[in-house]
Amino acid sequence: MMMMMMILPTGSFHYLLPPENNFQEIRCANVFEAMRKCCLKHKPVSLVCDGYRLEPRVFAPATDRPTKDTSG
Repeated sequence: MMMMMMILPTGSFHYLLPPENNFQEIRCANVFEAMRKCCLKHKPVSLVCDGYRLEPRVFAPATDRPTKDTSG
């Protein structure tokens, strides 16, 4: 884990931890699908699409939504 150092106006310093990475691919599904469709059409002439996988993606469900209480 990388820490950043912040120097305070008093000349002292303290360390800041970076924010936790909570990237969830499902949140970007529409963008990934648009990129995939574009690359299906332009991959032969596009450097951007070089190495981009063209098969549809399957994503894990979002994990930051509250769970429903089904206990009654």
